[in-house]
Amino acid sequence: MHDRGPAPANHLSDPRLFPYSPDAPTAALAASLGVGRIAKLDANELAFGPFPGVVEALVPVLEGANRYPDLGVGLVEALCARHSIAPENVVVCHGADPIIGHLCQAFMPPGHEVITAAPSFVTYAQDALRHGGSATEIPVRPDGCLDLPAMLTAVGPRTSIVFLCNPNNPTGGYLPLEEVDAFLSALPEHVLAVVDQAYLEFTGDEPDVGAPLDVSRPNVCYLRTFSKIFGLAGLRVGYLVGPAPLVAAVGRLRHWYDVTDVAHAAATLSLAQPAELARRRTETNAARAALAAILQRHGLEPLPSTAGFLLAPTDDAETIVDGLAACGVLTRLVAAGSQRWIRIAVGDAADRAQLADALAGLQAATATR
Repeated sequence: MHDRGPAPANHLSDPRLFPYSPDAPTAALAASLGVGRIAKLDANELAFGPFPGVVEALVPVLEGANRYPDLGVGLVEALCARHSIAPENVVVCHGADPIIGHLCQAFMPPGHEVITAAPSFVTYAQDALRHGGSATEIPVRPDGCLDLPAMLTAVGPRTSIVFLCNPNNPTGGYLPLEEVDAFLSALPEHVLAVVDQAYLEFTGDEPDVGAPLDVSRPNVCYLRTFSKIFGLAGLRVGYLVGPAPLVAAVGRLRHWYDVTDVAHAAATLSLAQPAELARRRTETNAARAALAAILQRHGLEPLPSTAGFLLAPTDDAETIVDGLAACGVLTRLVAAGSQRWIRIAVGDAADRAQLADALAGLQAATATR
């Protein structure tokens, strides 16, 4: 009999954990569906690519791909200038996702819990499960914003981390920064607050050259990413800002050379273009309004949003998501308890036109039944 090796830890057999499965290439999907193009609106990606000049500047970086990354110091220096912090207050990783796991591993003992919203970014609950803990999910307010009083009430002796996604993914709801600050002041010191600001640049509440981040609270840190308004989702680069001991703990858990120099260089160059960031925010606001009008014309009323996507509640979410997919329009089904929503990225004009046509086709088919 062959030795099958050690069995996974019990908590890794939890049926609520789901493995990563790569998406099918859009060209292959279009061919299988018999459609001319795929409107990919399911992953909160912007239609914008990298900032102007970034792709061209990466050619010499790629020519050095035989070397391990050594451009990380330049990105750290740029982030320190952007947020008025010291190098010991920031750690860069291959996206914000792994940082969430590092925080759970470092600060959530097995059997303890994290508190998050429902619905919110799924990685918070998934990483709590991966590290032997649990997640208490507090329903969002009707407007899609975090219910901070309810989240504070839920904190108990076995609460290790509270994740605050603001603006919230997938609802788009956004709380003023002063409300979040009041919550942080009231939070017990034994609880780590992780303020996920992946979509903050869309709100206009921070100067486009960056703003200072407060690292004086020992139990508060901030997550940022280059995957959204900076258009670098495929390069996987995000960062954590916080007090030095917390940052050092995450730094000890990250893997060597986990961020490529292509990602380092692209992120650093992007930070130097505040006018492009402002332009993208303005265009995203207009695109979001156009998307909302399309959804409303077809009987879907989206929640208020400040980000590059909309969330619309509907009892027919599964049917609509499947029907749109058959037309080559990819959207995301969101579920929390008995509630169902459809999340749709704003896309570009062609994406929105394809969505409008597909929704009209679904409505016509329903009317003839």
